[in-house]
Amino acid sequence: MAQIQFKDSGNVYDVAINQRGRGKKLYHCPECSMSRKNKKAKTLSWHNDTRSGYCHHCNAWCRLANAHTDKTSVVYIPATPVASPIERTPEDCHQEVMRKYPLHQRTLSDTAIQWLQSRGISLETALSMGIFSITCGDRTEAIGFVYKHKGLEVNIKFRRLHEKSFFFAVKEAPKIAYNAPAIDRATTLVVVEGEMDVLATVQAGMSGVISPPCGAGGSQQEWAERHQQELAAVERFVLATDNDVKGFELRDTLIGMWSSERCDVVKFDAVKDANELLITAGADALREAVLRARKQEPVCPFVTDMRLGRAEFLNYFRYGGMVGIETDFEPLDSIVRWRTGALALITGIPGHGKSGFLDFVMMLLNRKHDWKAAVYSPENNPVEHHIGKLVAMMTGCRFSPDCMSEEECMEAFDEVADSYSFISPEVCKLDDIIAAITWLVKYRGIKMVSIDPFNVLEFAHTPGMPETEQINDALKKLHRLAQELNILIFVVAHPRKIEVRKMNKFDLPVHRIPTLYDVMGSSHFYNHVDYGIIVYRDFDAKGNHGQSVKIIFEKIRWCELGTPDSCTIKFDPETNRYEAEGCDEAENTSWFKVLPERI
Repeated sequence: MAQIQFKDSGNVYDVAINQRGRGKKLYHCPECSMSRKNKKAKTLSWHNDTRSGYCHHCNAWCRLANAHTDKTSVVYIPATPVASPIERTPEDCHQEVMRKYPLHQRTLSDTAIQWLQSRGISLETALSMGIFSITCGDRTEAIGFVYKHKGLEVNIKFRRLHEKSFFFAVKEAPKIAYNAPAIDRATTLVVVEGEMDVLATVQAGMSGVISPPCGAGGSQQEWAERHQQELAAVERFVLATDNDVKGFELRDTLIGMWSSERCDVVKFDAVKDANELLITAGADALREAVLRARKQEPVCPFVTDMRLGRAEFLNYFRYGGMVGIETDFEPLDSIVRWRTGALALITGIPGHGKSGFLDFVMMLLNRKHDWKAAVYSPENNPVEHHIGKLVAMMTGCRFSPDCMSEEECMEAFDEVADSYSFISPEVCKLDDIIAAITWLVKYRGIKMVSIDPFNVLEFAHTPGMPETEQINDALKKLHRLAQELNILIFVVAHPRKIEVRKMNKFDLPVHRIPTLYDVMGSSHFYNHVDYGIIVYRDFDAKGNHGQSVKIIFEKIRWCELGTPDSCTIKFDPETNRYEAEGCDEAENTSWFKVLPERI
C-alpha cells in the first residue's frame, strides 16, 4: 500500500501499488473511478521507474506523497500517457490482408479439409465461404475465416487445428460480424456464437447467418453499431447461441439490443451449439431446431424452469421418488418412513406420553442412522433428568444404581453427550432458538430437532396481531428452517380443553381422543406440518394401568412415505421404551452395547 498525491487537486489516496520491479502497471484511479459508469476500468498508468502516474480518463498526474517534505515543493515527473489505439480504416485493412494473403495463394490443405469434414463441413461449403489454410510459425496448421464488409476483406481470423486458439491477421481493424454480407440479404437473420457455427448453419442450407467477431466475449455494442443501418432492416432475429452460461449471457445481451419482439430463441437441449447438432444429428435436425425457434420468455426470479432439471427428475424416477428411512421398530415402520426437510407435530393429552414417545423415535433414528439431535425441552428440567431417561432407554435398564453400574451409566452418558445437544431452557425467543439450531447444524451436524413444548416460545411482538397469526408465522419460520437446513423438526403442542367421556376403574378420567385440529391456539398446525401424530394412553385397558398407548398418524404429507394409520404399543416405565404388543423381554437388551465401535 502506498500513498499517492495528485498534482492539480492535491488529494492524497492510499493505493495498493506494487513498487517492486520496473515498467508500467495499471490501477484504478481514486480521483475519478467512483464517478465513472465503468468503475472497474483501470485507467491509472503507474511507472515505478519515475514513481509517477497518469490517468488516461481524467488526465490527472500523480506521484508518491512521501517523496517530498513540507519544505520542498512537489516535483512531478510526468509519465508518458499511453495513447488509445487508433482504429484503422477498412480500406487500409483490406490492402494489408491482400498483401499478406493474396487470393491466388489461398488453398485448403488435405489436413484442413479432413478436419472440416470431421466437423460436418463439406469442401464446397468451405470454399463458398472463402475458407483457406496456412502453416503457422510453429509448423502447426490453421484455417482462416475471412471477414468481409461492403466488398472489402477487412480482416481474417485464424483458428489453429490442433488446439482451440485464435488470432487475427490485422490489428486495430474495425469490429464487424462474420459473414456480414448476409445481413443485407436477409429478412430473417440467424445469429450464432462462432465461425464454425456459421459454417454449420450454411451447411444446413441457411445462408442468412452471422456471428459476433469475438463470440460471447467482449463488447457486442461496437460491431452492432457498425452494422446498425443494415440490422435495422432485419425483421426477425433467430438467436442460436451456445447452450452454456456465456451463450445465455450473449443471448440476453442481443435481446436487449434488438428487443424481444424481434428475437426468437433456438433451444439446444442435449448439445452445446449448432455445429455439435450438425455433427450428432445432421443438417435436417439443425434446420428443424431453427424452425422451432420461439420467443424468449421474460425471466422471473420466482419461477423455476423445470426443463433445466431433467437429469434430477430422472434420478428421482430411477430411485423410487421420495425416499424415507425406517427405524427398525415394526409397529412404526409399517405406517411411516421419515425424512429431513420436514416439520412434525406430536400432540396428545397431558400425561399421555408425548415427550416420551418423541424421545423414543429420536433415539431409534439416532441408533440406526446416526442422526444427531438438538433438544429444546424446558419441561424436562433439570437436564440431568432428561439425560437419565435417555440413558435408561439406551441401556435397557432402570436408571438406578440397583440396575446398572456406574461404568455402564457413564459410558451411556458419553454416548448421549456425543449424539445430543441441549439448548438452554432459559432461551424463550423463537429467533434465538432458530439461531442456536442453525449453529448446531453448521458445527455439530445435527439432523433432527425437538421443541417441547411449543407453547413456551415467545414470538416477536407485533401490536394488534392475533395469537393465531403469530402461531402461523412461527410455524412458517420453522417449516422454512427445516427445508433450508435439511433437518427434521419435531414440535410438541398441547391440545385445548377436551371433554371427559367417563371415569375408569382406577378413578382416572377417560378423555375423547384429540385430533390435530384440537391443538391449543390455532388450526394452522394441521395445515403447516408434514407429519401429524397423536399419542393417546388408554388408562382403561385391563391390567395395563395406562401402559397401552395408541399412536395415531393423522397426517403424512407424502404418500411415498406412508398413509394415515394407527398402531397400539406398550410403554415400559422402567426403560422409557415402547414395545410392540406381545413382544418378549429380549428386546430390552442394551442398545448401547450392541453398537459397533465408533472411529
